[in-house]
Amino acid sequence: MHLDVYATTGDGMARRAEARCTVYKRQLDQQYNLKSKHSRSFFSVVNKKYPTLPFSLRGFEDTTGAKVGVKECMEHELLMEYPVLTDKPGNYVAQFKATVVVQPRSTVLICGHRDLLAKEGIDTDKTIQNQELAALLAGPLWKAEKPKKEKKKE
Repeated sequence: MHLDVYATTGDGMARRAEARCTVYKRQLDQQYNLKSKHSRSFFSVVNKKYPTLPFSLRGFEDTTGAKVGVKECMEHELLMEYPVLTDKPGNYVAQFKATVVVQPRSTVLICGHRDLLAKEGIDTDKTIQNQELAALLAGPLWKAEKPKKEKKKE
């Protein structure tokens, strides 16, 4: 599972910017036979180099082929885009991502920076209305790491 956190210095309503998206991720559950030669070539490179990780179009040698390939892949939902978000002029929008494993007894952060997702650093006037969800979020989100015991040498 992944966790996306968006924060803004404005009213809390980030919107899609007019700027073109350049970061994408492969949708593993979708299949389609692409028609264009450029699209097939682009998608082949994506599957070899970036099968599960996000990638930028700057990483491709043939930028024209990549732009054509992205268009057809997006039409058939083979890629997921990471949109550029904006707020009113003068306000900033930040996005933090983390990969989280939810286990029966704990939640473990696999990838991402814990300090960026700390509750103390986020100031908001919004509240969660669902009491069960609020209680769950009030508890610790990350499993405390226990120090490893050293083996005794005889």
